[in-house]
Amino acid sequence: MQVVRRIGALVGLLIVAAVLGLVVWAQSGPAPESVVNGFLQDSAAVLVDEDPWLAFRPAEPRSVGLILYPGGRVEPESYAPLANRMARRGFTVVVPDMPLKLAIFGSGRATAIIDAFPEVDRWVLGGHSLGGAMAVSYIDNHPGAIDGLLLWAAYPADSADISDEDLFATAISGTADGLVSFEEVSDARDRLPATYEIVPIQGGNHAGFGAYGPQDGDGEATVDRDDQWDLIVEASVRLLERVEVAP
Repeated sequence: MQVVRRIGALVGLLIVAAVLGLVVWAQSGPAPESVVNGFLQDSAAVLVDEDPWLAFRPAEPRSVGLILYPGGRVEPESYAPLANRMARRGFTVVVPDMPLKLAIFGSGRATAIIDAFPEVDRWVLGGHSLGGAMAVSYIDNHPGAIDGLLLWAAYPADSADISDEDLFATAISGTADGLVSFEEVSDARDRLPATYEIVPIQGGNHAGFGAYGPQDGDGEATVDRDDQWDLIVEASVRLLERVEVAP
């Protein structure tokens, strides 16, 4: 009996150590670069809220909004340069923080955001990397709740299939991405709506979807980061505009 207790205690310690290790690892992700600071300030065109979510509110909002789930261990502020640019085009953009900085633990956060912005008539849900996969998971579990899907260097988990959903879907993929290949994004087509289109960014890499510095395992970008941001914003805005004018 004493041996069983000791084994139980050892297993308990191992579980605690594993949980603590996960917390430390998740919280030690890359910090936003200083360039984001200028995009976190209010302006005549965009008001920025940081509580309870990082939200970019246009002075003259359109009827469509974007909820963007961050990549794994990436802070919401790292997406400020892109989110602010889209808000200047009139689209409300919300980037929620995630438990342990991992969207897998907060894939349902879109529901509370939608409820908090009744002035937004239609929503596009998107995400970068892991955040994109969890955006698909949300749509899979909430059929009819979302009008568009935006994937940044992302593709759905094997268990997710939203091919029957009536919504617009766009994936943006860098050809120099060392973590999520263009082929992986393309191979997911059968599990996504018929409207699914892929927009390649020549020379774009994985970390170029935000401002948090280089990422282990990523490819070397051959396109200027500001240019990559502009291309991402333009492709994202095209999707938002398609949702806006849909019957």
